[in-house]
Amino acid sequence: MLLTPFVVGVLISEPTWVHVPLLAAALAGYSLVYFTLVALKTRRAGRHRAQLSLYAAIALPSAVVSLVARPGLAALAPPFAVLLAANAWFAWRRNERSILNDLAATALACLMVPAAAIAGGADPAAGAVRLATGVLFLYFGGTGFYVKTMIRERGSVPWLRASITFHALAAVIAWLVAWPLGVAFTWLGVRAAWFPRLGLRPRTVGLVEVAHSLALVALLVASG
Repeated sequence: MLLTPFVVGVLISEPTWVHVPLLAAALAGYSLVYFTLVALKTRRAGRHRAQLSLYAAIALPSAVVSLVARPGLAALAPPFAVLLAANAWFAWRRNERSILNDLAATALACLMVPAAAIAGGADPAAGAVRLATGVLFLYFGGTGFYVKTMIRERGSVPWLRASITFHALAAVIAWLVAWPLGVAFTWLGVRAAWFPRLGLRPRTVGLVEVAHSLALVALLVASG
């Protein structure tokens, strides 16, 4: 979920040197946010001071370089801030496993599509950018429900129903956009309903989703 939106944003724009510091900011920023949220949850920031200092030292200069090179990235700061604040609130309340927190984290990751597109000189309002952002949000948002039914909430009927419902709505939206996406999301809905019955191991679940992510990247690039 971290790398796929970035890769899609690069591929639907033009690879440039700005993608290097942007990727560094994204990767280090992810780790920085992770340890910040852990510190908020545990109320023990001092225990993670070394990690916070290290990742901040990488993420902040990389972000500044990216912003100086592409000032348009500043337009993404407000939604980034809102979603980070949501994640922080859930962490502070020790409710980070909430599906709403998962969806906020998913939206945060998907903002890397327009970020990478801007870094590549593309218009973030372009149809291909908006399409990729929305499609990846639907995919990773549905995957949040699906993975819970496969691991932590395995056997839970309410969670299975919620997962199937989300995937059904995503499939309807996808069919309204384009038939190839409709086919893809219909299959994802089938896997959401069928795979929880198979008793797959977590490693297998992860590998299958890597394959789904790669297939979706290819579809989005072809569509763009």
